[in-house]
Amino acid sequence: MPFRTLCLQQAIAARTMLARRGINSVLHLGVRDPTDTALETHAWLDVGGLNVTGYPIDPALIEVGHFV
Repeated sequence: MPFRTLCLQQAIAARTMLARRGINSVLHLGVRDPTDTALETHAWLDVGGLNVTGYPIDPALIEVGHFV
């Protein structure tokens, strides 16, 4: 990919580990306001509203999707 995805890698790894233990999680994907000069993306994971990876989240991020 043409950009760093450490947050996505962490979220996917944590989601996989939790799923193996039967724990459901939500993987969120977001972007910073596209009017900025560079596209900035972020991924974060939560379980039942509890922060797992990718926190704190920049309030300038716009969630564009999530996987349950």
